[in-house]
Amino acid sequence: MSFGDERRKTGIIFEGVKALGEEPVFLNGETGAQSSIMPSLVAALGVKHAQTGMTDYLAAMENYMPVGHREFIRATRRGPSIREFVRRIGVPAVTDTYNECLEEMNAFRRQHLSFAIEYIHKRMPNPIGTGGTPFMKWLSLLAEETIQHRLPL
Repeated sequence: MSFGDERRKTGIIFEGVKALGEEPVFLNGETGAQSSIMPSLVAALGVKHAQTGMTDYLAAMENYMPVGHREFIRATRRGPSIREFVRRIGVPAVTDTYNECLEEMNAFRRQHLSFAIEYIHKRMPNPIGTGGTPFMKWLSLLAEETIQHRLPL
């Protein structure tokens, strides 16, 4: 899957690199989406996002993570999640703590969105996010879906 500019769609040929066989290599640039921190938290907390272009992009970025990180995230997704545990035991103090974790994740995502607004959206004539993504819509949706996972006390 390729996002963004034309070079990512046609690939880059690394001339003289025999191991690549003069074939195009399709790469996305550096992005925080290649970090394993948020996907690990999302998986552990049992946050489920609707499938969108953003979730497809985030899944593709997992290929840039170290193998051990990818395996950890995938194992965590298989569950059980913290959400399932919290719901099952039904202890209000634990539920409250779980919800606080979601609030903090939401705060992080909202801060990320505010940085993207300030440093990309306001300053670029045709603002797109890292990898050519429509970040305004997608980052807002991730935050909204995160907070919707709060459990009733």
